Amino acid sequence: MPRHSHYCEDEHPLNHPFQYISIILFIVLWIPDSFIFRFTTFLSLYIPWYVSIPIGLLVFVIGIYFVYASHKVVFNPTQESVIDTGVYGRVRHPMYLGSLLGFLGPIIATLSLITLLLWLFVFIGFNYMASFEERMLIERFGDTYRDYQQRVSKWFPH
Repeated sequence: MPRHSHYCEDEHPLNHPFQYISIILFIVLWIPDSFIFRFTTFLSLYIPWYVSIPIGLLVFVIGIYFVYASHKVVFNPTQESVIDTGVYGRVRHPMYLGSLLGFLGPIIATLSLITLLLWLFVFIGFNYMASFEERMLIERFGDTYRDYQQRVSKWFPH
């Protein structure tokens, strides 16, 4: 049966727990800071909502696109190869990038600096996991994956 994942057994073992904890921490920090206490949203005094909200919404939608597009990849486990088509032809870690943009959109919309600090921590975690997974993919695919790394950016789509 085809699998719907780019890495599957090459994922970092803490991938899913890290993502779940990140989402929970984001919600726990972002909602109170953005809508109740507003401790770190003082930038909203200088940047109007009609600028921050549309930009944040656009970033969020782009993030959803990357996550959605990364899940559309289906491959046959008996014919393993490096997937370099679709969104994987533009960025090596579209699911992580989509998640990061999904977090960043609401941060931009409400200008919550405390959640921006959390976002930086999440980026560092995703970058660590992506590097770990890439080492495993190099072990599995060798020069084919190294060539892919040369052609496709880790984080910035082209």
